[in-house]
Amino acid sequence: MPGLLAFLAAAGLAVARTARPDLRGWWAKRRVFLALLAAALLLGQRDALRANFQLWNPDESQMIAGALVLSERPVFWRDVDGTTHGPLNQWPLLLPSLLGARVDYTSARVVGALLTILLLSSLLVALARRMPEGLARLLALPGWALFIFNQDPEISQYPSELPPALLLMIAVALLPAAGPVSARRLFAVGLCCGAAPFAKLQVAPSAAWLLVAAAIIAFRSSRGRGLGALLAGAALPALLFVGSAAAAGAFVDFRIRYLETNLLGYAAQGRKYFNNEPPRPDMLFGFGWFLWPVAGAAALAIVGLFRARTRPDRGFLALAAGLVATTLFAIYFPNKPFAHYFLLLVTPLLLLLGAAAPWLGALLERASALRRAGIAIALLAALAAPVVMHHFRHPGYLRAILPMRAAVPRPLIEALQRHTRPGDGLAVWGWQPALYVFTQTVSATPDLIVFWQVVPSARQEFYQARYLHALTARPPVVFVDTMGPADFFFFRRGGETQHERFAALRDFIDANYTLVETVSDSRIYLRRDLTARFPP
Repeated sequence: MPGLLAFLAAAGLAVARTARPDLRGWWAKRRVFLALLAAALLLGQRDALRANFQLWNPDESQMIAGALVLSERPVFWRDVDGTTHGPLNQWPLLLPSLLGARVDYTSARVVGALLTILLLSSLLVALARRMPEGLARLLALPGWALFIFNQDPEISQYPSELPPALLLMIAVALLPAAGPVSARRLFAVGLCCGAAPFAKLQVAPSAAWLLVAAAIIAFRSSRGRGLGALLAGAALPALLFVGSAAAAGAFVDFRIRYLETNLLGYAAQGRKYFNNEPPRPDMLFGFGWFLWPVAGAAALAIVGLFRARTRPDRGFLALAAGLVATTLFAIYFPNKPFAHYFLLLVTPLLLLLGAAAPWLGALLERASALRRAGIAIALLAALAAPVVMHHFRHPGYLRAILPMRAAVPRPLIEALQRHTRPGDGLAVWGWQPALYVFTQTVSATPDLIVFWQVVPSARQEFYQARYLHALTARPPVVFVDTMGPADFFFFRRGGETQHERFAALRDFIDANYTLVETVSDSRIYLRRDLTARFPP
């Protein structure tokens, strides 16, 4: 309820500012509006913030486990393979450690909430550059409502789509609506676009489109002056991240793990393991109550352009439409039914709605204050209210679904906590990165999940060799094989993925480790020189 009150107060300020654009006073300022929505988001997501465990999707656990490794070994791709995630998805998770906090699920979700606030604030800035402040606030509110009230675990946890979406939205917010663009600003735009693929490679088409749009704006506004700054900013993240990996001898890891495996392995994974099933919006609980009203309103607004006398900002409209198109490509290209990909679409879709609705701003200018208030309330009822109403039709949804299936067997967690101490090395042969987070241990290998090591492919031997090399270079305190019922992905008994199926790995474990416990069909091996440290 406090979150709802804060949201309604912010909505009231948006209606007031739309009805009376000349409003003055501290309560009419943008920072008050954003502070109310930030408070509403933190209150609305309090159940997830307090749930210091994996909600469902292990991507969050994988990124937290990667951050734990980076706190000790900072070279990405040599020390951490984020699979589809890059370094800029994992570095932010270390921010709480600067304040002495643990890197865990609660701290990750606090970071996620702060990034969400920055994302939606950047959206408001981008819209307000091109339309009246009141209308910009109204069009941003559906995005806020989604993150405040939707309780799907994919949204409530730290999603991998959040950092790249933020970088792209900052780039859009930096582009002016008219007039010349300074070289400094173009450099910042290029920096954000160049950095976004190092958060999630999936957004590379959107980043490329924004770079093209920014280059066109530079040519139109200042005859290309500043284009060099734009390109320099775009190249800098690659020089830093790829250069540091190459200097550490990990360029091959970057090329194979991040570029080749993602670009070539996406489609193969989708065909083999997910039957080419595309993601659907209804896979995210309640997401359709945001998507279809906003998409429908954007379509109607585009139709309205043909009847309106007000000419649209064609550059902004093309930018927003291209961003939506490239985002849809990014969502469907992997051939995987992962609905959290739709989080990439939230802000581009709201941008498109804003770009297609200049005639609405002109209508508001001609209307009386009372009529403007009525239009504002109608917009809220059509765009933001459905998400809020859906939330109150399903109160406590997140709390209700959490006990349905434990993502990680509790006995397995407790057994590993008996055999390890925080900071110890751990190797998990399987897809259970949450074990690193619950035990606060550090992965001995770059591979936070085991997938390409056991899946037949042209690069299987590469992944197996890299895994074994890291294991022998830094023998962990504990090696655990989760392949079987306790595993997130390889959960079938009697499969072909247990570590014994791979001779070199089996020989290394047999020579250096002792089986000390079998819990939830997972086998825990303790390094032989440490058996006295953990007596039975």
